[in-house]
Amino acid sequence: MKRHLIILVSLISICSLNVLSAQTVDSTSQQESVLPPTRKSKAATKYSTPPKSKPDWKKKIYVGGYFGLSFGSYTNIEISPIVGYNFTEDFNMGIGVIYNYYAYEIPNYTGFGNTKVSSSNWGGRLNANYTLFNLVSLGAEYQLLSVDVYGYDDVGALISDKELVNILFLGGGIRQRIGRNSSMFIMAYYDVLQNKYSPYNDQVVWRIGVAAGF
Repeated sequence: MKRHLIILVSLISICSLNVLSAQTVDSTSQQESVLPPTRKSKAATKYSTPPKSKPDWKKKIYVGGYFGLSFGSYTNIEISPIVGYNFTEDFNMGIGVIYNYYAYEIPNYTGFGNTKVSSSNWGGRLNANYTLFNLVSLGAEYQLLSVDVYGYDDVGALISDKELVNILFLGGGIRQRIGRNSSMFIMAYYDVLQNKYSPYNDQVVWRIGVAAGF
């Protein structure tokens, strides 16, 4: 009898321990379930996706242009926008269009005195620049320009015709950076081909302009 009583007490104790254990787990689960959901950090959400950056080649593209002016036996005024590419920090190339106005004098048909003529011309250009010491710039440029050529017919009337003129400029000047991808410049060029129909005959052409990157 005593032995049976010991076994019964043992079983009751084991059952009590199991019930207490289950209640403890239940209580913990309930406490966890009533906890408010955690809020994600706004900063973490905002910067979870890194901002997109421009491809390297886009950072090297620039746009710009210049205003050209020269006086003398020829009066020459130019405006030319350009799009280019910075191959390195010191070397760039660009392609652009040109609007050119020039005025000059030609001898009269009679041989006495001169007649002043003017023309508005269009063309294209390919430009290259190399900068030394972040200041001194050396430049070369090829232009193909359609110009008006004036003359006289057999009865002395003034006539004109269009000619395609090849021009090759060499020159230099100052180029100053005004930002990471931008610069301003002052350049002086001379046409080394000296085509007889060139509007730049025996003239130094000055240019002031800017080049701005994206």
